[in-house]
Amino acid sequence: MSFDVNRSQMDFQWLYDVLQDACPERIVPPLKPPISLDATISEFQRFLSRISTHKVLRSHHLFVVFLCGKSEELKSVKAKYRPSRSGDQVQYKPAVGRDTNSGPLVATKEYLTTLEQNLLGLANHLEQSVRRKTHSERTAHWFRAISESEPGDTYLKTASSDLARTCDTMETSHGDSEDTLLVHNLQSIADYVRACLVCQYLVEPLL
Repeated sequence: MSFDVNRSQMDFQWLYDVLQDACPERIVPPLKPPISLDATISEFQRFLSRISTHKVLRSHHLFVVFLCGKSEELKSVKAKYRPSRSGDQVQYKPAVGRDTNSGPLVATKEYLTTLEQNLLGLANHLEQSVRRKTHSERTAHWFRAISESEPGDTYLKTASSDLARTCDTMETSHGDSEDTLLVHNLQSIADYVRACLVCQYLVEPLL
């Protein structure tokens, strides 16, 4: 049995905002501002996919209503749950204070910072190739290998899998508009990693 639901851009923004309110200790995947219809569709699909793989957020009642509820049900829930902010990332607060001067949290934070920098560097490189009308060499199999070698559903696994698909698309695309969309996709992946770094604490393990 299957059914369709209609969700607007404002509905997606509402979901992002209320999940941040309801789950301040969780890393809610970010939503990038739309730059085109294709980019918006891609971002919404990526946003829902990331929530669906999160062990906590995927079972949150607000997400379930957003995903499966009828329009009237969503309207009622939106009237009841109004976000206290719009578009801003919250400052994640750990339940217990942690030493951030040494230990595994620092190493993890440094790793995520490096990963974010590499992702943005790749996005910038692709952006330059768009201007030069050239295309990058094939790299999808390396990202796929990284993703498949991860022991669990980590952020690296998710990001590498997204990058592999992006690079596959890059190999078959020949238009500037498609390349611009790829840059947007890479920046969105980097934003997902940056969501872990909005404060000096990491408040949940890499899922």
